[in-house]
Amino acid sequence: MRTHRITPKLILLCCLFSGAVFGQTESQKRTVREKMWQLPDAGFTQTQVPDKWKNESAVVLYRTMEYEVKKEVFLNYVYENLYTRNRIKLLDQAAVKDFSEMSFDASTSQLMDAFGASNKVNVFVGIKVVKPGGQEREISLKEAVTIEAKQGYNKEKYNKIAIPDLEPGDIIDYYRCVEKQTIFGDFERVTYPLAGKYPIAGQKMDVRIMRKCYLNAKSLNGAPELRRNTQAAKNDDLYTLLDKNRDKINSDQQWFYTYRSVPTLTFQAYYSQKKSGWEEHFLGEQGEVHSTVSTEHLLGYVNMFSTLKDKYYPYSKALLSYSRTHHKKETNPEVIVREAYTHWRQRTFAANYEEDLLYDRGYEYGVNNAQFVLNFSRFLHKKKISHDIIITTPRTLCDVKDLVAREDMNYLIRVNTPKPFYIGQFNRYSQYNDVYPVYQGANAYAINVAKKTRYRTIKPVVIPATQSGDNLTNTTLALSFAPDQPEQVKVKRAVVASGNNRLQEMSTVVTPYEYLYDCRPEQYGIELYEKRSLGKKTRAEVDQKMAQRKEQDNKDRATRLTEELQETLGSKVASYDAFELEQTGLWHEQPALKYKDEFAMEGLLESNGPHLMMPIGKLIGSQVSLKKEELTRKDDVYMTAARSFRHTITITVPAGYEVKGLDKLNANVTNATGGFVSTAVLNGNQLTLNVHKYYAHNYEKAADWPQMVAFLEAAYQFTQQKVLFKKL
Repeated sequence: MRTHRITPKLILLCCLFSGAVFGQTESQKRTVREKMWQLPDAGFTQTQVPDKWKNESAVVLYRTMEYEVKKEVFLNYVYENLYTRNRIKLLDQAAVKDFSEMSFDASTSQLMDAFGASNKVNVFVGIKVVKPGGQEREISLKEAVTIEAKQGYNKEKYNKIAIPDLEPGDIIDYYRCVEKQTIFGDFERVTYPLAGKYPIAGQKMDVRIMRKCYLNAKSLNGAPELRRNTQAAKNDDLYTLLDKNRDKINSDQQWFYTYRSVPTLTFQAYYSQKKSGWEEHFLGEQGEVHSTVSTEHLLGYVNMFSTLKDKYYPYSKALLSYSRTHHKKETNPEVIVREAYTHWRQRTFAANYEEDLLYDRGYEYGVNNAQFVLNFSRFLHKKKISHDIIITTPRTLCDVKDLVAREDMNYLIRVNTPKPFYIGQFNRYSQYNDVYPVYQGANAYAINVAKKTRYRTIKPVVIPATQSGDNLTNTTLALSFAPDQPEQVKVKRAVVASGNNRLQEMSTVVTPYEYLYDCRPEQYGIELYEKRSLGKKTRAEVDQKMAQRKEQDNKDRATRLTEELQETLGSKVASYDAFELEQTGLWHEQPALKYKDEFAMEGLLESNGPHLMMPIGKLIGSQVSLKKEELTRKDDVYMTAARSFRHTITITVPAGYEVKGLDKLNANVTNATGGFVSTAVLNGNQLTLNVHKYYAHNYEKAADWPQMVAFLEAAYQFTQQKVLFKKL
């Protein structure tokens, strides 16, 4: 059953905190309850749906969002609060089902910030059902069930409540309030889309901050502007956004970035003395909405940090020492960069990895984006290697010209060799010239890092995007079967993945010990346990742990790949028989991930009297299936990356059989947005299919969607094709 999440679709980090649970007082609950149910907005008395939306599943009659920053007299901390309320009319059974269960986050949590200060977070929820006759029923949350979900090392804890006796025509009215007590003057960035799953008849957003705060805010994609409201209390600044008649959006459609397509309000408040905060937080003037981060802001910010003394950049010192020791005579800038990057990657992600694996510590090592780029830039400066610091924003969020919050800013490095390259990714599997797809093709600013700041300049640039051939997965399948045992088909598979496709597969395919053994431990000073001098008892314990870990990792990989095969090929994997990792893809001289495996598929062949039928098109994996309403589109298409997929499928035709239906396996649909090409050739008893599907870019305009539909439909129709092995 679908569960409706009360947590709104906005970015508010404090809503996600989890930790020790504390009880809320009845007085706190009562105060919030009275505040929310007694909001004076006329929209919360609405019961009728506009005629144009009477055929919708549900309609948001009215909703509000109030954000506030306030400080009590004589207290050293401030409150950062967010209050949201939604009034939704259910018009059909689908909406009733959607709201028959509602989930919400835990009531209270406490966290420790980076300086050891304790921030307490309270979450309050209230739910009401209003019947067509006007009768109101408030839902008791005492019956809520606490759910704990775990994904990897991350845990999520939330509550779920059943909403009984719902019917079409009912109104669901609910609020969710977050109150955070903090000493920080750097508050959360909030991003709030003004459209959603259901049409919205009316809505209001209030931003209420104390007078000593600054406000950075931006209305994106045609959203109304925040306006100063003169009804603010004496010591507050109040800004209001009013909006109405928002049609619903289809956020489930393929390749849709909400914040790039939907009218959205994004803002962040700061408490800061202007002299210390102008460069760091891109501040404007108190009492005004600041909506433009200038190039002077960005240049000043980079200058502020890049001119700090060397002691603030310990990683650059370590890189310099390594480079001088191991590559003293190297003059090629790209080699110097590559080796320094790889050394840092290995020392960061591999050095302590084995100990964490054996003792289940679950540590995550690494540095943040700013630390990495600024330290590496300092290293390049010391090595006299020309480079620029690149500032951009994720393509999923906004264009860099719409940047208003510091935390949305990301950094890369462009090394100015004869053929410039970008350093834009730093993780366990990345190589020195990898760039996160979320930055590829994004607008950005380049700051040349001259020694003296007065010689530095800032210029607009576009970060290059990889081509479809750079992100290629090449899959070879060899199938064989015995006609008297059609229930199983033997498959041998070989996969080669490069570029971003490789990075997406590595955590699924490469086990931790395969990663460690390929980390060149002797070259990078990584001491594996099997090489350590240990006491007899300790050695026995460690060897046992290693053997158990390796065995479990191999089982887990077989399970992951089995589930993936069943999902993509649409048939049961009867047995997963062999796996061989040929290449991890960790090194520049061997940049691709390569592996082979063998398995048996069940139910792929269907008996038709003495003949056999095979849904051969499914062997290229599941393809995008577009619904009728998805054939047209008004939103631009945002994809992860340009990418390409090649399949070579060979089937040995058993003696005494011939193949029918090959003509339907030939297709050729290509255009400026991508393509799907397939050929089928029978040579003796070997049937060979060659299939190539590719996406030419990571972004397409909505006007070009029909071209994408053409090759997407061709690919999907291919998966519906079958061949007949006819008994002679």
